[in-house]
Amino acid sequence: MKKINLFIALFVTAVLLSIGVLSQLSPISNIISKTTQVTPTISLEERDTCTTTFYDEVQDVIGTCTHYYNYTHCTNSSGPNTGCSLQQEIRNLECKTGQTTITKNTTECKPNEEMFVYLDYNFTTTGTFNVNATARNGTLSDSRNLTITIS
Repeated sequence: MKKINLFIALFVTAVLLSIGVLSQLSPISNIISKTTQVTPTISLEERDTCTTTFYDEVQDVIGTCTHYYNYTHCTNSSGPNTGCSLQQEIRNLECKTGQTTITKNTTECKPNEEMFVYLDYNFTTTGTFNVNATARNGTLSDSRNLTITIS
């Protein structure tokens, strides 16, 4: 029984890790809604589709490197190359010690080129009503006639 439980736990862990890896490789899309209240009874909703794309970026890891500078120092006290001794200077420098991969993302939003108009209404009778909606942007305009049936 313990082996079966261990196998199930390992299988579930593998599936969850696979889902996590795939979600970072695949773009994620979602819809963002922006609503503007035009008048007390009219609101306008615009929807954008946003896509988040993941990518890996390799960055250098900077650390401290130690440079040992060995040399011979001569005092020449009793002639050339006399009174010599080995010297060592230790220099600590910044240097590249490795690389790391960082997962980053970018998000790009594009308008769906459609808007939704919401009207607060209080029809007191049943029937068919004609509604004209016009959208204007400076010199451009677009109109739609809608028929609403209240029963």
